[in-house]
Amino acid sequence: PFQVNDDVEAFTFLPDDSLLVVLGRNRNIDGLGKVTPFDVLRLPVGANGSYAFGPVEWYLDGSEAGLSTGGERIDAIAIDGNGRLLVSLKGTGRVPDGSGATLVVRDEDLITYRDSNNAWEVVCDGSQVPGLASENVIGLSVDAVTGTFFVRLGNGFNIAGVKGTARDVLSLSDCTSDAQAQVVWNSRDDGFNKPYDALHFTP
Repeated sequence: PFQVNDDVEAFTFLPDDSLLVVLGRNRNIDGLGKVTPFDVLRLPVGANGSYAFGPVEWYLDGSEAGLSTGGERIDAIAIDGNGRLLVSLKGTGRVPDGSGATLVVRDEDLITYRDSNNAWEVVCDGSQVPGLASENVIGLSVDAVTGTFFVRLGNGFNIAGVKGTARDVLSLSDCTSDAQAQVVWNSRDDGFNKPYDALHFTP
C-alpha cells in the first residue's frame, strides 16, 4: 500500500499486532483517498507476517477529530496499557474538549481522543515535568504494564536533572514534578548514526 519514498512520521503496534502509521506528508491511497499527517492508519498483519500487501484502514481521521493546522500534525503515537491511542503534536494545537470549548495542547503533551463525544483529553501534561515544557516529543512508546513513557525529544535536553541529546531515548516514570528520568538508549553508542523519526519499545 505504501511506496518506498513514503515518510513514516510515527508508528506503533496494537495488541493484535496490526501496525498503526502516521505519514509525514499527504498521500492518496486507494480506498481511502487523501491521507495527511493528521491521520493515523491501521495495517493488519498478513498471514506471512508482512504489512506490505494488506488493506489500509482508517484508525483516526484527523479532520473529524479537529486536527487541521500545521502545529496539529501528529509526530508521535503509542498505545498505553488501557488501549488508548496517545498522540503528541508537532506544535501548539487547539482541539475540541467535548463540551464545546477548546483544549490548548502543546508539543510536550500527550493526548488521547474519544470519538464517542468528539473530545480530546490530556494524558500527560509535559509542562509538569521539570525541563520538558521547552521540548518537543517526537518519538514515543509506553510500557503497558508499568506505564513508563519512553520519549525521543527534538533537541538536546535536561529533564529532571538528566541530560541527553536528540538521538537518545529517555524514560519517564510519570508526568509529575517528581518524575524519574533516565537515558535508556544512546543510538550512537550502538552504532546507529542516522536520524530517526519514530520508535517502539517491545518487552
